[in-house]
Amino acid sequence: MRLVVIVWFLLIQLANVNNMGNNILFFTLLCAISILLYHIVLYFTTRVPMIITPRGYIKDLVKDLQNSKLVNSKSIIYELGSAWGNFSFSVQKLQPSKIVGYELSPVHFIYSYLKAKFKRSAVQFKMQDFFKADISDADIIYVYLMPKIVAKLWQKIKTECKPGTIMILLGHDIKGGQLIKKLKTDSQKINSTFYYFYRV
Repeated sequence: MRLVVIVWFLLIQLANVNNMGNNILFFTLLCAISILLYHIVLYFTTRVPMIITPRGYIKDLVKDLQNSKLVNSKSIIYELGSAWGNFSFSVQKLQPSKIVGYELSPVHFIYSYLKAKFKRSAVQFKMQDFFKADISDADIIYVYLMPKIVAKLWQKIKTECKPGTIMILLGHDIKGGQLIKKLKTDSQKINSTFYYFYRV
């Protein structure tokens, strides 16, 4: 984060020297560089690139969870790597007992945390490493992460979670898991990506 501040400060000084303070293009470039640097710093801090579930993908998933009755009033749901909290906010309409999202990016955490407060949502967001979190009470765990991280996470889930816990994984499968089913992220597309449902 310190690198972002330093580069941002230097660019401001450059703008003052060249009398470009009111140049919209310059400040657009400044914002773009700041965002890029933020993601670079975040990657080297967490060793995980920021990947976010497209909102359009979530609609069919929540509909499937509703139709299959995998979520009920006693269900406890975790979103690991929650970013903007899109899945957590969407699945809330199924009225589970508890929804918790874990996110290490300060920007994404603050956004989702404040959104939950503003909407008076029951969804909880925590800026914490989910590998160090207690998720043993989970019924459903939603994940959209890189394969290397998922492989490590699956070991944690198998060790800590109760039999019957379901992990929903977007984008790729894993080895050694009990695959329940695959669900298209977009039912209208022939070459759709998939959600993979695994049971502990």
